[in-house]
Amino acid sequence: MLTKIISVSAGVIGISAAVLSVTPLGRDLSFHVVPLRWSDEPARLAAALHAREGSVVADIGAGSGAMAVELARIVGPGGRVYATELSADRREQIASRAAAANVRWLTVLEAGEHAPNLPDACCDAVTMRMVWHHIADPARFAAALRGALRPDGRAGIIDFAPGALPHLAGDHGVKPEDVIAAFTSAGFAVESQSLDWGGRSFAIVFTVR
Repeated sequence: MLTKIISVSAGVIGISAAVLSVTPLGRDLSFHVVPLRWSDEPARLAAALHAREGSVVADIGAGSGAMAVELARIVGPGGRVYATELSADRREQIASRAAAANVRWLTVLEAGEHAPNLPDACCDAVTMRMVWHHIADPARFAAALRGALRPDGRAGIIDFAPGALPHLAGDHGVKPEDVIAAFTSAGFAVESQSLDWGGRSFAIVFTVR
């Protein structure tokens, strides 16, 4: 009986996800509510960052750790993922998620408000998903990110423009051109842009110049 209930529940979830994906509004909503484990976003992000088995990647402002864990699965035990967060509760949540996923090569670090708090030249790539619009001094933070990257490193920023998400205030978000301005002033060049990354968000990948 329990097996049947679980199977039915999984079927309902699968149908719900399918229904969400058939309309533009549904696709936007599903981007924010469907678990990352079920989506192709981690693989798309890894490809954009050129992250692969053995890479060292940092997820800055990692939230619950969902993306960090998926990236850890991609880079494998020969790689390393750093996941940073300001909140001690969040850091505990990330550590618990990593332990449950058995990705022992994921390291949780305390984040900084003005710097990523990563070792110098530690990473092949860094990413910030829905975090950049919270950064108070973008140029300073972008410069600090550059210091955490290796000479051929990449930074991937996923965020949303002001007014893009109707449930948030119209001034909440960040313009893609403002992100580009901060990173180019810190010695980065734009490698790729997607203004339709998913859920009315954009993604910009920068390389160290």
